[in-house]
Amino acid sequence: MPLTRARDSALRVTGETAVLPKDRGPLHAGVNSFGITGSNVHLVLSSAPTTTAAPPSRISTADGTAEILTVTARSAAALSALSARYLDRVGRMTYRELTALCAASARRQEHGAFRAALTADSPESMTALLRDVLAGRIRAGTATCSEEVWARPRIVFVFPGQGSQWAGMGRRLPATHDVFRGTLSACDAVIREHTGWSPLGALCDGEEDWLSDTERVPPAVGDGRGAQ
Repeated sequence: MPLTRARDSALRVTGETAVLPKDRGPLHAGVNSFGITGSNVHLVLSSAPTTTAAPPSRISTADGTAEILTVTARSAAALSALSARYLDRVGRMTYRELTALCAASARRQEHGAFRAALTADSPESMTALLRDVLAGRIRAGTATCSEEVWARPRIVFVFPGQGSQWAGMGRRLPATHDVFRGTLSACDAVIREHTGWSPLGALCDGEEDWLSDTERVPPAVGDGRGAQ
């Protein structure tokens, strides 16, 4: 444990599976992941809370409480089919069973582009709303949307694990910059000692096959970064 006095600290670095104590209050654990190309991730995990929050599907109404049933699918036909299955079940449910169904539908299903949200204070009211949805009637207590709502193109950021190196990258630098070549040669000597392969030789000789070899690309890229 570098720079940490293990005996005087509540922190522990473990290298094997360990049983965590249950009688010392909340526990906290840090998980590190160090990518070979420089991507670092650190997570801090804590003990699960001892209390359970109320299901997010329940809301307050003037007469007490109501439940929100979320129906979601990838197409209009699939949404209707799922609504029909819910209709068949909800009519035979108690209020407690309806509460559990609404919580599960909100938390434990993949949300598609076609959606309906139905708010009711009893299984009977929920059944009536489901019938209206299947008949194409949207009234108070119901909201729907389709794929048009999600039509905006989404932005995607791509972080390639091996970087963006290409054939010939940095090939002229050793010949034109003495400091770069000197540092690159020093790094190259260390890599050759441990791997038997020369990144500097591959770079200067114009080889390109190694660019698809994941055992060679990381040290070669690291070699070039160190020289810079």
